[in-house]
Amino acid sequence: MISLFKKKKDNAQQIAHYYDEWTPKYMDGFGDIFQSNQADDLDLFFKYYINSIGLKAGDLVADAGCGIGGPAIHIAQHIDVHIDGVTISKEQVTIAQNKVRAANLSDKINIIEADFHKMNSVLEQEHYDAVYFMESLVHSSTPKIALAQAYSILKRTGTLYIKDLFKKTAYHPLEIEIIDKWVAHNNKAMYLNIIPKEEILMMARDLGFMLVFCKLIEIPTNQDLGNAWAAKNEVMPNPETWQPYLEWYEMKFIKPNFCHKQ
Repeated sequence: MISLFKKKKDNAQQIAHYYDEWTPKYMDGFGDIFQSNQADDLDLFFKYYINSIGLKAGDLVADAGCGIGGPAIHIAQHIDVHIDGVTISKEQVTIAQNKVRAANLSDKINIIEADFHKMNSVLEQEHYDAVYFMESLVHSSTPKIALAQAYSILKRTGTLYIKDLFKKTAYHPLEIEIIDKWVAHNNKAMYLNIIPKEEILMMARDLGFMLVFCKLIEIPTNQDLGNAWAAKNEVMPNPETWQPYLEWYEMKFIKPNFCHKQ
């Protein structure tokens, strides 16, 4: 296995450094959608996202950890919304801005270089109808701070949507060692913070969010691209030797229409 992080930096700097260097490798493996669990039919995939989030024409949306703009572009091609995408990687900002221009969506998508743990320093507070994290929150070592930022920029009754990978629930004691082993390996190798989904649910509740749902994605998806990418780039061994250690869930929350002290 190779180590992706050789320099000692704080979390935000490490993530920026990682994606500045590894974005070309992600593009080679995933195209524009840096997600390890995808549907083969991207049109269906993003229609599903739009319906799950509950987006409607005219909505103001924040994409927290927007990558090279793939999800934002697909969403804006399906529905008339305005999206402000935030990424900490300079390399991703440049690529995303070029892709947005090429798609003739500069009037609908704005890409900003910023840390989503400090979103309200670049995005207006109580301004957005929806904020989404699509396999980006897992890169946060302090996800509660990121969720608090989402809370601050959402309008009352605004929507928080998270689709991410989580530590698999063990249903037998023999699973625990395998799950712990590979979660720890992934967290170190790709600078992730894979945790049980229940921790995110509790964080969101503590911040004042109201849960709408937490469920497995209800259309066919697979992690074939993610498995192939990890093996090709030597961050994991041959996928055929793995046992399940991750789960992909989608969660939706509402910021209630009353004040909540944080």
